Amino acid sequence: MTARLGVVIATGPETGDLGHVAALAHAARRRGIPVSIFAMHRGVLALAAAPAVIAALHDAGCDLVGCATSADAHGVDLAVLGVVAGSQDDHAAFTDHRHRVVAFT
Repeated sequence: MTARLGVVIATGPETGDLGHVAALAHAARRRGIPVSIFAMHRGVLALAAAPAVIAALHDAGCDLVGCATSADAHGVDLAVLGVVAGSQDDHAAFTDHRHRVVAFT
């Protein structure tokens, strides 16, 4: 099985966790490890507050999915960020198909 990293972020911008997520993702990508990031709850606010970080994650080849329900609840337009709008079904599949999952909750 090829190593794959999944990262879940549910914390808002005030925690600074998105910076840790980005550092972890970039380190994995430098090693050739595929990375997927799923944002939910206040994690979608963290994405919205850091468009440059999101752009760098895209440039590194990371897959980014945001919970559409959370985005709607917080007034975040995921499409503007280039983040795929997903659901908790995507979250369940996401955790099932990764070698390792790290959660920032």
